[in-house]
Parts: sequence; structure tokens; C-alpha cells
Amino acid sequence: MKKITLLISIVALSVTSVIGQGKPGKTVTPPTRNCGAMNGVSQAELQNLEDFLAPKVAAYLQAHANGESPEVVYTIPTIVHIIHNGGEAVGSGRNIPYARVTEQMQVLNEDFRRTNSDADGTWAQAADCEVNFCLITRYPSGHALAGQALPEVGVDRVDAAAAGFGNAGSGYSTGFIDGTIKPATSWNPNEVMNIWVCQLQSGLLGYAQFPNSGSANTDGTVMQYTAFGFTSGAFGLGRTTTHEVGHWLGLFHISGDDGNGSCAGSDNVADTPNQADQTNSCPSGVRTDGCASSSPGYMYQNYMDYTFDACMNLYTLGQKARVQSTMASSPRRATLNGFSTTLCAPVATASDDAGITSTISPTGTLCSGTITPTVVLRNFGSNALTSVTINYSVDGVPQTPFSWTGSLATNISTNVNLPSISVSAAAHTFDASTSLPNTVADQVPGNDAVSQGSFNVISAGASLPFFEGFEGAYLPTGFTANNNDGVTTWAKTTVAAKSGSASAFMDYFNYSTSKGEEDDIITPAVNLSTGSNPQVSFELAYQLFTDPTDPAPFSDTLEVLISTDCGLTWNSIYRKESTNLTTTTPTFSSISFVPTANQWRKETISLAAYASSPSAMIMFRGIGDYENQMYIDDINIDFSTGIEDNSASTSVNIFPNPATNVINVLFTSVNNTEIVVLNIVGEVIYTNSNVLNRINKIDMSKEAEGVYFVKVKSGDQITTKKIILVK
Repeated sequence: MKKITLLISIVALSVTSVIGQGKPGKTVTPPTRNCGAMNGVSQAELQNLEDFLAPKVAAYLQAHANGESPEVVYTIPTIVHIIHNGGEAVGSGRNIPYARVTEQMQVLNEDFRRTNSDADGTWAQAADCEVNFCLITRYPSGHALAGQALPEVGVDRVDAAAAGFGNAGSGYSTGFIDGTIKPATSWNPNEVMNIWVCQLQSGLLGYAQFPNSGSANTDGTVMQYTAFGFTSGAFGLGRTTTHEVGHWLGLFHISGDDGNGSCAGSDNVADTPNQADQTNSCPSGVRTDGCASSSPGYMYQNYMDYTFDACMNLYTLGQKARVQSTMASSPRRATLNGFSTTLCAPVATASDDAGITSTISPTGTLCSGTITPTVVLRNFGSNALTSVTINYSVDGVPQTPFSWTGSLATNISTNVNLPSISVSAAAHTFDASTSLPNTVADQVPGNDAVSQGSFNVISAGASLPFFEGFEGAYLPTGFTANNNDGVTTWAKTTVAAKSGSASAFMDYFNYSTSKGEEDDIITPAVNLSTGSNPQVSFELAYQLFTDPTDPAPFSDTLEVLISTDCGLTWNSIYRKESTNLTTTTPTFSSISFVPTANQWRKETISLAAYASSPSAMIMFRGIGDYENQMYIDDINIDFSTGIEDNSASTSVNIFPNPATNVINVLFTSVNNTEIVVLNIVGEVIYTNSNVLNRINKIDMSKEAEGVYFVKVKSGDQITTKKIILVK
């Protein structure tokens, strides 16, 4: 028996793509899984878990050695909560298709029952854990609709914006998931295993809560949406979920998490060979290390190692003993099997039953004051659906019911466009439901209505000037982000900045799977229609990794796009790559690029073609080619006479900068002068339209630190200067 080492309660699994396209001068290193721990429970509680399981595991193994059959075939009812961004249709982005859910369930059942097609005879101790998983067909107890049929078997789709979680942006942190998302969406953990599928931060693949630990409303596993079901890449065969559910059932990493090549750690399982560290990539044959130094080597094929999905294929008898002991006696595990028959049984189909399963529109932010709702109508009944009444409301105010006619077979859905509605510029809610399927009373009213959705209508964007220097929290307020592959994306850095101490950057030097990947950051909507010659400027720093004169050159790309319809369509207004993008001499370097103060270049783009837009958003899109670091800073949107610091002007001097509590405005002469101070979103916080003194002190002691703009109008001249307030 190996030495027992305590582990932490919630294990997090991430993928780090280190380096890897085989470009000259870069070492190819495959993507790796990295597991960290969160301090969810104390070591004493975890020792209690081991004290709880150890005698039960020993009894199980003794019975097995005596030729007895101590195992039970358990079935775990499962619900998959899909946390998606507002406006993502089913099957797109984070709102993954239903097929991915059924694929993942197939993988879990095959892996835990050892019916997986890649099972082999390499290890004699490989075992069927005798645990099955089923998707629930009806709501568990404790839910408002307990006992009623689910609109989608085994799935709970949650619009993050409507639920108050905010869209994922660059991903949710584990703290936000555990503190906010889980408690708001968890279903009865004594009856179902909760799996949350969402976008996680920092390339995290997933994490799980161990048995006998944590709160009931956080119990379950969390999965990165790009690693759930069959996707692509090294972790695209669903084995990450197998790994995380293993933690949820009481299994630890086979290396014992001691690190540094030590042999002292343990997974508390006797038949998994002692192992120095986790295994990365996909090895073959007998592998040895300082702990397993001779044949048969160490067990890199185990689901609780770090190998690629294609190399994992077994649990052992000792691991089965822990899983069976957990399912037999652990709180919130031992009760699950008893609910599998009722919660996973097919729901008797009513003859006439229809419902609205989701809202396609309106969602998110809209520019127009007129909405055309689109909802998804599903026939849950055994009879073909030929007519139904769709009832809908905005902010609780009923609209004229819509009579739908057509022909919809059992369990088939269709999109229905409802009549347009005029709405004001404000935040709104939208509800829809069905009644009178085939002109008779609905036999299952519990699935008639879609959960309340929210949307926001804006008549105009924020007033100019707009400035963002990435000095505050990231993402900046009002910004959105697209991270399509869920790995590396735009992030804040303090290693380089044009002004202040921070900028936004793309880590293309270490982003080994970046080729062709698009990552976006998008500004809030701004109003370009209140002045002339609008423009956007920003500071850029970039250097290539490979020589641009090579026969097969590479380059990352920066593209800037604009939308005047709240993101429905985008027009490219700037695109540069290779030496057109570089800001340095020489233009390439074999080391990770960190710009000096003189390696930045200001880029200015005219927005005159969009000057009539009251609501425009600017997108900064990085397109990867695994080259070198890219930085942007000091995004300025204003009219051409505005946001420039205009240091050439000698008629006005504003100091100090940065300031703390007081800004001084000094004039050469006073002539019909006005001073206005605006915050970063364009709100006026100070104004003096009748300046009489050459020296003017403006009290900023009650204002928060950040970026402000001081606009001075003297005669026909307007000067705007950016001031940074530091407390």
C-alpha cells in the first residue's frame, strides 16, 4: 500500500498549449493538462473522507478476494446545465448541440463499464466499475416543475444574461461559478448528478467536487464547453468528463499530486503503480520513471492520469472499489441510484401537447426600437400539431396572441416569427407560451412556457470622447469578448504599456494552436452622429517571430471592424499583417516581444463613412499564426478636433498628470472660455461656462480613480486632454 497523501477538495483540470507548430527556432511541445486545487475544504475534512472510505474499500476488496460479488450496478441520473451567452442559438457557440450531450453520456457509460472500443489487455487489473449514467426525463423534487417532463431530455439550457450571470466574455472564474452560477442553477443533488457546461477562464478544462465535501448546492462537475462530447484536438474524445466524474466519485490523480518527481504521493489505490508525475502527451509501450522503474512501468493509460484522450482506456479494480464504496455510502451519492428508475424513465406522451422551448430573439442588445420576436415551437404530443395559440408579452404586458398553423410531427421543433412590436430604449423582458394545441386544452401545461428572457434596446451609444487604456479591471466595463476556441485570448498585461501601467495583449508567442483562430474585444456602443469627422485611434506594438523574407513567411494579423447594428453585421476598416503590422526594427525576433517606450505606433482610422450612426461598436480582432506578442493600448474614439492631447497648443496647460485630488487648468489668456470635465463614459462631472481666472483648480477628490477628459473651449479653439486620476 502506498503512503497516503491528503489532497484538496475540488480539483481543477486545465489545458496549457505551450508551443507547437514546428516553426524554425521554436520547440514543439504538445498541449498539456494542468491540475490545480481549490481550498474548498480543510485537510481535516479530507482526512475524514479517507477515514470514511478506507474501511469500506478494504471490506470490498476482501470480499472480492474471497470470490464474493460485493459490487452493485449503480445508475446515476444526470442533468447537464448548459450555460450560454444571450443570443446564442441552440447548436452555436456555448449553447452546444444536443448531440454533444448524448455523445458524452455514451463515453461515460462506455468508460465506466469498460465497454470502450479502445479497451485492451495491457493491464490485468482493468475493471468494469459497474456504474451507468442516464439523462433524466423529468424535473426532480425541489424544482418548481417537479415531476413534469423536461422540454429536452437531460438538458437545462440557461441564458447567462437573462439569469443575471453576464455573458461569458473570456470565461467564468471558478469562484464565480461556485459562488453564483451553481447555487442559482443546481438541481437536487440527492437525486441527480449536476454537470455544468460553460466557458471557463484560462483554458481550464473542468473541475469537480469530491464526495463528503463542499456544499450541496455546489456539488457536481464543471466542464469547458469545448471539451464536452466529441470535439477536436488532444482532448476531444470526452475523456475529460470521465476524469472529472472520477474525482466526483472519490478518485485522485494516480501520481498523488506530490510533484517534483517524488514517489511519496499516492492516490490511495494499491493496484495503480506508483508514479512520479502526471503523464503528458500520448506515449506508447512500457514507460518507466523513478517510481515505476521496471516493467510493466507506470499506468499512463489510466483515466486519472493526464494523457491525451486517445491514450486513456481504463480504471482498475482498486479504483472500482473506491467508486463502489462511494456510491454505496457517501452522502449525496448513495441516494442517486434509487431515483434512476423514476427520473430517467420515458415520459408518457400526451396526445395534444405543445410548448415554447427557447427564444431566438429578442436577446442581448438591440439598436432598433422595433423587435420581431422569434421563438422555438415544439410538439411534445403524439398527435401531429396542426394549430396552436402563441401568447407573448413584453415587460409583462400581453400582446395580441398569434395563431400558428402548419404540420409538426411528434418531438419536432420549428422557428416561429411573431408580429413586430415597438419598444422604448430601455431594458425589457420577453415571455412566450402556448395554449390550445390542435384547438383543445394542453394536456401537459408545465412545458408550455419558455423561461423569462431579457434584452436591451439602445437609441444611441455613449457620448464621445471614448477612451480605454486598460488600467482598471479586465474586461473593461461595457466591453465584450469572443474567445471561440476557449483557450488563449486577449488579456490585460502590466509588462508593457504606451501610457499608464497596462495594455491589452495577445500571447501569440505561446499560443500553439492559434493558426487561423479569431479572438475579439469589442467596445461599448458610441454615438458618432453628434459631430464631424469621427475617428478611432489606438497604440500598437508588434514584432514578428520569423523573418518576413523567408520563402514561407508567417504573421499574426490585426483587424479592426465596425458595426452600426449592435453587432449583427461587421465591416472591416483596418487590416494589417507582416511588416505592415510590425512597429520595430528589426521586424522580427526569436524571443518573446516586450515593447519599449519607442516601439509603439499610433494608428488612426477615419470613421467618416459611419458619421450618421448613433450606435457604433468597434471590434479589435487578432488572427493568430503562432508568431509573437501583440499589444494595443489607449483606444480613443472622438471627432478629429477632440480627443488628441494637442500638446502643441500653448494657450492651455493642464497639470499634474497623473493627478490625485486636484486638476489645475492654466490659460495664457482668458477669452470667452469654458471648461468641461467628462468621465470615461462621457458623463459631465464638472462644468464652468464663465471662466474668469487664468489659473483654475478643479476638485476631483470625490471622483474615483481612472481616466477623465478635460475639454477647454477658448474662442473658436477646442482642446481636449486626457487626465489620469490616481488615488
